[in-house]
Amino acid sequence: MERKNDIPCTQPNDLLSRTDVAIRFGVAPKTIPRWANEGILPCVRTLGGQRRYPAYEVERLLSV
Repeated sequence: MERKNDIPCTQPNDLLSRTDVAIRFGVAPKTIPRWANEGILPCVRTLGGQRRYPAYEVERLLSV
């Protein structure tokens, strides 16, 4: 199934913003940090303190 607004990920270390992840799941962007807090979706922090989400984990969860 093709997803609307699909953002291509070409590298295994690609990181996505919460907006990118929200688009892929079809949920509100504020849902994504909540999922990270609940341990559903892993994230990494940038030097500026922003969360980024590994593209491979997002794709894995979408395929479940």
